[in-house]
Amino acid sequence: MIGLVVMSRRDLRALFTSTARDEYATALLGVAVGVLFGICSVTGVTSHLIQHPLSWFRWPSGRRGCAAGTRACMSCRGWR
Repeated sequence: MIGLVVMSRRDLRALFTSTARDEYATALLGVAVGVLFGICSVTGVTSHLIQHPLSWFRWPSGRRGCAAGTRACMSCRGWR
């Protein structure tokens, strides 16, 4: 059985005296995590809508735009 260790607040504060654990760093890390979570959510929903489109959702894709860009790039380089 593992014993329970009870520490006073003073002892706990002594453990967390690093400047890496100040309020500014914590707030900055929280904002960064929030922004990254938002980016992941948006890209995940977009990916889902592309794979399983709803009737109102149209993703602008197709061979027309890609082929024109490829032909233009190849003609600039002299390829046929």
